[in-house]
Amino acid sequence: MADTKVTLKLLIDKKSQQVLFAEAEKKFVDFLFSIFTLPVGTVTRLLQKQNMAGCLHSLYESIENLNDIYIEAGQVKGFLLNPKVAISGATVLPDLLLPSVEQSYTARKIYRCGHCFEYVAHDRGSICPSCAKSMTSELIYVDPPSLVKSYTRSRFYRCAKNRCKHVAINGTTICPSCGNPMPYEQSYVHPPRNIKASSSSEGGYVKGVITYMVMDNLEVKPMSTISSITLLTKLNVKDVRAVEEKVVDFGMDEAVKLLKSSLNSKTVLTDVFLRAETTGTETLISRCKNCNMLWQYIHAQQASQLEFKGVA
Repeated sequence: MADTKVTLKLLIDKKSQQVLFAEAEKKFVDFLFSIFTLPVGTVTRLLQKQNMAGCLHSLYESIENLNDIYIEAGQVKGFLLNPKVAISGATVLPDLLLPSVEQSYTARKIYRCGHCFEYVAHDRGSICPSCAKSMTSELIYVDPPSLVKSYTRSRFYRCAKNRCKHVAINGTTICPSCGNPMPYEQSYVHPPRNIKASSSSEGGYVKGVITYMVMDNLEVKPMSTISSITLLTKLNVKDVRAVEEKVVDFGMDEAVKLLKSSLNSKTVLTDVFLRAETTGTETLISRCKNCNMLWQYIHAQQASQLEFKGVA
C-alpha cells in the first residue's frame, strides 16, 4: 500500500529532550484507536524485524516453518500468520499506516429491505433503489470457504432462495440455511447523505472538527488553550522559552516503531521522534569517550615502560 503520511506538531522540553505532548488531527487519533483492532498475529508479524520482546515471534516462526502435512484439513496457516482485521462501523482501516493489514467485513452489519433481494447496505437508514423502502432487515454474514485465499471485498452474494437471510463476499460460499451455493451478486447501496449519525459519513472513530492532544504515553484528550496551559503547569514547565515546537511526519516506518514502543514504554512519542535522532550522536560520543580512555591507557602503559627502562 502507499505510504500515507500525517503531520504532527510536537511540543518538546529542550532541557530534558522529551515530548510533552503532540497536537494531532483526526487521522492520527483514528490510527491510535485502531491499534486495538489488530489481532496478535498481525502485531507479531509487523514487529518481527523490530527485535520484539517476549517469545511470540518464536511461536510465529514455528507456525510459519511448520510443514503443511501437520495442519488439519481445511485449515490455512495464513489465517493465523496474517489474520484479517474486522471492520467495525468505523471505516478507518483502509487508511491504516501499517503495512499489509488485511480486513474482513465480519463485524459490520448488513441490511436489505423486506421486499427486494438484489440490494444490500451497511447503513440501516439506506433506501432500496428498487422499491424506495428503508433497508432494515438485517442479514447474517457468512465467511468464505477456508481454502479461498483471495476474493473481491466490494461484492456481496446470496443464494437463490429469497427467504434465506445470509450474505457473503465470495460466490462459492455455501448458504447455512439451505445448503446451496451463493452465486447471486447483490448491488451495494451507499447510505443517504442526509443521515448525520451515519458511521460512514466521516469514517474513523473520532470527530474531525477539533484538534486532539496526545501525550507522550499516548493518552488522548481534546485540545484547548486552557488544557495546554494546565498541562504545562502540571509538568512544572515554568519558562516557555525552554519549550520548542517541531512539526514531524508520521508514516509507515513511524507507525511500526510506535506500535513496538507502545508495548514496552511510557514515553512513546519521545522514543519514536527523538530517541532515533540522538542515538547516533550518543553512540559517536560514547565511542569517542572509549577511544579517549583507550588512548589514556596506552599512553600510561608507554610511560610506565619508559620509566621501567630508565630504572633498568
